[in-house]
Amino acid sequence: MGFVPPIFGPRGRAIQTTVVSAQSASPQGKKILVLGGTGRVGQSICRELLRRGEQEQVDISLTIGGRNEGRARSFINAHPSVKFSQFDITDEDRLADAIAGFDLVVHAAGPFQRKDRPEVLEAAIKAKVHYQDVCDDVSHMHMAKWLNEQAVQAGISATLCTGIYPGVSNLMASKAVSQLKDKLEEITFSYFTAGTGGAGPTILSTTFLLCAEDVVTFENGQAVTRKPASGIRSVDFGEGIGDREVFLFNLPEVHSTAEYFQAPNVSARFGTAPRIWNALTRAMAAFIPRSLLTNRELVASFSNTIDPVVRKVDEIVGGLTGMRVDARSAGGSTATLFYGHHDLSECVGVAGAAFTWHLCSNLHALKPGVFYPEEIISNDDLLDSVLSHAVRGSFLWKSTSNSG
Repeated sequence: MGFVPPIFGPRGRAIQTTVVSAQSASPQGKKILVLGGTGRVGQSICRELLRRGEQEQVDISLTIGGRNEGRARSFINAHPSVKFSQFDITDEDRLADAIAGFDLVVHAAGPFQRKDRPEVLEAAIKAKVHYQDVCDDVSHMHMAKWLNEQAVQAGISATLCTGIYPGVSNLMASKAVSQLKDKLEEITFSYFTAGTGGAGPTILSTTFLLCAEDVVTFENGQAVTRKPASGIRSVDFGEGIGDREVFLFNLPEVHSTAEYFQAPNVSARFGTAPRIWNALTRAMAAFIPRSLLTNRELVASFSNTIDPVVRKVDEIVGGLTGMRVDARSAGGSTATLFYGHHDLSECVGVAGAAFTWHLCSNLHALKPGVFYPEEIISNDDLLDSVLSHAVRGSFLWKSTSNSG
């Protein structure tokens, strides 16, 4: 492994970085626990880790954590090296003891919305185990960030929001910002996923819960509150996806990139297909009482109830997923990155596993604390290395720039 000296991020903080190559670093010998490993996202992460391990001839020590061993049985039968450990993340008294002994815990047990505390990170800090999550919730991310000093004292590194969006989208923003010719003025995130992308009830619950959250955007350096599912616009996601209708949602990458890059203007929009889903989402945000939409148990129950219908729609529309990240400088230079994949449930696992592989390969070199993706992966060579694995299987991956 080649080390580079600490560099200074946009906020003037020293950031320890490493340059990683497949030949010099791997997760060999590291014990990985994937919480939520019985769900679609968790199992997708596990599949990608095992695939890459086989490709690069690295033995992956992988344990699936979940409440229902039956849901993991077919996966374990297909992958005999994978272990199962019964976990209930709501059992705070036993959680830290259950996590202890692993090198990295990957928290994929969503949804993350409307939680009182980041209990898995708290347990990881108590057990002194490195941590990664696929959080897609603003409040959960902020609560996790507040534990930075405790993580430093425990000597662990925690990386937040390491899915596809947020996660890869944050790294796309890093790449776009690096291509600008002068001072950053604006970052715009745009996302599209057909149906639920094959991700099932979890993404349904997430969508419903987000309909109850006011949206924070940054405009001229100030946080501005907007209504959820407002600000409709049409965005060109590039070949294979085309123009899609998107609207504002309250997403973590808006906050993290505004902070880390000191971007005066940041917003994020999301849209789905068929278009009737967009109309129904906006109607829920406008007319259903927030007292109902913020009830996690009620939302989960409703999502599971309508899941068979949604699966039928998914069979028709597929899991097409697109991301577009635009950066603009004060002088008018622009950079845009495009990403397209045919299956959300697959690409979120590929993305999460790319972060897992990097973290497990470099645990001894990681700076302790709690970090956004753009903080932990800030060096250009490292950024390119992680992105090259995170976008595996995409049918669209390109960037454009204009000097202004």
